[in-house]
Amino acid sequence: MGELVPDHWPKRTQIFLTIRVTIALLVLLGTLTLIGIPFNITLWDWLELLIVLAALVIGGFWLNRAQREREREAQKRRGNESLNLRITVRRTRHSKPISIAWTNC
Repeated sequence: MGELVPDHWPKRTQIFLTIRVTIALLVLLGTLTLIGIPFNITLWDWLELLIVLAALVIGGFWLNRAQREREREAQKRRGNESLNLRITVRRTRHSKPISIAWTNC
């Protein structure tokens, strides 16, 4: 079993980052609670607002990513269709080729 799960201990920076994020969240929630007391807004009301906001942000990122993926696929399809190359031969008055160029159809 030791082979499948390597010994992994979090680094010091990961621990400090986790502590900082936890403290920041506690301060944010405490501040929102204190702000809401005069207006009779509970912590759950604030959390509902934050959940809706988070859902909108995540949905926006997801839709944007899906659209970019569709655009990439369409661009690939257009690129594959234009792979049929043709040779353009320019000739002089004497029907001798001057240059041969590959162009996309």
